[in-house]
Amino acid sequence: MQPPLSPPGAERAPVTHARRARGAYAVALAVVCFAVLATHVHLGFERIRIRVVASPLVASEPTLGIALPDLTPLAGAPAAIIARVSGGGEPTRLALALDDTTLAVVEAPANAETRIDASASITGGRGHSITMSSDRTGWRLDSLEVANVHGFSAGALSFVVVPRGHAGNPRMPWWLAAIIGAGLLVLRPWPVASPGLTPRRPEGVPAVESFPNPRRSETWRPERAARILTGASAGLVLLVFAVVLLADIVSPYRILLSPTTFAILAAILYVRPIVRVVPPLVSWLARATIAGAGAVWSATRAGASFIRRSKAPQLLPHITVIVLVLWGVARFHQPENGFTSFIRFGQAFSGRAVPALGAVPHAVESPYGYDAQFYAQLALDPLLQDPATVRAIDTPLYRARRVFLPWLANVLALGEPWYILQVYALLNVAAWLWMAWLLLRWLPPGSAAATAAWIAIMLSHGFMASMARALADGPSALIIALGVTAVHANRQWLAAAILGVSGLTRETNLLAAAALLPAEKPAPNRLVALAVQGLAVVAPLALWVAYLVSLGLPPEAAGAGNFAAPLVAYVNDWIAAVEEARLYASEFDAWLAVLTLVALTTQALALLWWRAWRDPWWRAGVGYVLLMLVLGPAVWEGQPSAVTRVVLPMTVAFNVLLPRGRWFWPLWILGNANLLHAPREMGLDWFL
Repeated sequence: MQPPLSPPGAERAPVTHARRARGAYAVALAVVCFAVLATHVHLGFERIRIRVVASPLVASEPTLGIALPDLTPLAGAPAAIIARVSGGGEPTRLALALDDTTLAVVEAPANAETRIDASASITGGRGHSITMSSDRTGWRLDSLEVANVHGFSAGALSFVVVPRGHAGNPRMPWWLAAIIGAGLLVLRPWPVASPGLTPRRPEGVPAVESFPNPRRSETWRPERAARILTGASAGLVLLVFAVVLLADIVSPYRILLSPTTFAILAAILYVRPIVRVVPPLVSWLARATIAGAGAVWSATRAGASFIRRSKAPQLLPHITVIVLVLWGVARFHQPENGFTSFIRFGQAFSGRAVPALGAVPHAVESPYGYDAQFYAQLALDPLLQDPATVRAIDTPLYRARRVFLPWLANVLALGEPWYILQVYALLNVAAWLWMAWLLLRWLPPGSAAATAAWIAIMLSHGFMASMARALADGPSALIIALGVTAVHANRQWLAAAILGVSGLTRETNLLAAAALLPAEKPAPNRLVALAVQGLAVVAPLALWVAYLVSLGLPPEAAGAGNFAAPLVAYVNDWIAAVEEARLYASEFDAWLAVLTLVALTTQALALLWWRAWRDPWWRAGVGYVLLMLVLGPAVWEGQPSAVTRVVLPMTVAFNVLLPRGRWFWPLWILGNANLLHAPREMGLDWFL
C-alpha cells in the first residue's frame, strides 16, 4: 500500500520561504553596498599635511603656545590636529586647545610617548594657534601637524581616516551609486542550486541513492569548504562595511574607501554570481576579439582594394595634406609637457587651478591662455564633484554644458590626470583624421573639384583654429557629419542619438537636428516619430543642464556678447574690416578679416540660393546661416575671430554641396577666400 503524500502545497512552503529569505538578503546586500558607495567612497582624495613642529620642544613652562602657519588649504572643512607628546618623569595631564577651544585632554604616561588626535573646523587661513597646557613642566612635544586626514592605508585595500563631518569630496554621485546598486541586485548573490530550493520529497518515497557514494563524498567536502570560506569572507566584508558606515556615528572619525577597495570588497560579497558570469563573459570577449580581428582584416583588405581601384595617385593630394597637418601637430609636442601646448594654459589662472593639474607637468606659455584650459580642468572632474573644479573654471555653468569632450577624455585616459590632458589635447587631431576619411563618402578622389572641396574643408580656418586651441568646434563638425551619414543611411533614430550627443559638445549643434526632417511631406504617423526624435536630440543637454543646476553652480553672464540683433555685428565687422584694410593696405594680415567675411558671405548666400531641401547636408548647414546673422560682437571681434569655428558646419555643407560645372571654381575661390589664413594656426605658413 502506497503511503499518503504530503498535503497539497506543503512541499512549496519551504521553497517560498527560502526564496523570500534570499530575496531579502539580496536587497539588504545591495542597499548596504549602495550606502557605502554613495557616502563613504572617495574619487581621488588629496591628502594635505602641514607639519608645524618637526623637532622636539621641551616645555619649560606648564603652557606651550604655538602659532600655526597659513591653513588656507584646510579652510572650510574639519581638520585633524595630530600631536605626539612624551611625559616627564611622572604621568602628565595635557590639554590641547585650538585658539580658545579645548579639543582634547589626555594622560601622558611617564617617560613614554602618546598620540593626541583631535579635530576642529578651520575658519580662515591665518591667525590660528595651538595651546598645550599641563599641570607640570618637563614634558616634551615631539611633533605637531595639521592635516585633513588622521591616517591612511595605501595599496590594493586603501582608505583614509578623516575627521567626522568631512565631506570627502569628490564623492560618487548618488544616481550613479543607485545604478551600480541596482546592478548588484540583479546579480543575485545566492547559489543557483541551494538545499532550501530543492522540492520536498514525499514521505515514504525512497531516495534515488540508498547507499553512500564515495565519489560524491569526496567532491562534497571541497564544495562545503568553498561555501564556508565564501560565507566567512562575506561576513568579514559586511563587518568592514558596518564599521565604515558606523564609524562617524560612534567615533570622531570618518572612514573613506577608495573605489578599488570597494570594488574588491564587493567582489568578495558577489563572488558566486561573478564566478557564474565570468566564464561566459570571457567566452564572449574571445569571440568578440576574433570577430574584431576578422573585421580589421576585412577592413584592411577592403581599404587596399579601394586604393587599388581608386588608383593611389588620386589620393596623393589627400595624403599630402594629412602629412603636412600631422607634421604641424608634431611641432606642438614638448618632451616634458607632451601636447599640452595645444590647450594654452594661462599664467593668470594658475593660482586657482585644480590640484590635479598642478601635480602634473603642463605647458603655460601665455598670460591669459584660451578657453580650452577650463575644459581641460573639467576633464579632470567631469561631474564637478570637487569644489576646486568650480573655482578653477571662469564660468562653470557656461563651460560645463559642453561636457562631452572632457568626459570622453576622462574615460579614454582611465582617470589619470597626465593622460587626460594628452587625450584632450589630441581629440581634435583624431576628429580631424576621422573627418578626412568620412568626407570621402561625399567627395570621392579622382575628381579635381571633389579634391579641391575636400582640401577646402580639411584646411578651413575653423578646423585649423579648433585643432590649434583644443576646442570643441572640430569634433562638433565630425559628430554632425556622423549624424548626416546616419540620415543618408535612413537610420533616423541613430542620427537622433548622435545629434543628441553633439548638443553636449556645443549647444549650437542642436541646429543640425534639422537634418532629421524628411525630404518630402511626412505622413501623419511620421510626425509622432519626428517629435520623439526631436525630444531625443534635446534630452541629453536638458538633463545635463538640470544636473548642473542641481549642483548650485554660481550664475554668470557668460555668453552675453555672443548674440546681437540680426546683422548688427555682421555689418559692424564689415565696416571695421574695410577700414583696417584701407589704412594698412600693404599688409597681408589687414586683408584677412575682409577675406573671411567674403568667404562666409559667399557660403551663406550660396546655401540660401540653392535651397536643396532634399539633401540632409543642406538642412544641417542652413541653420548656421541664420546663426551667423545673429552672432554678437564677442564672436566677430579679434584676429582671428571665432566666427569661422562657430559656423564650421556651414563651411562643410557649402563645400560638400558645391555644384560641379562652370560655377564651381568661382564659388570655390570666393567661398574659401581665407583658406591661406588657416595654415598659420598650425605653424604651416612657411610658404606664405
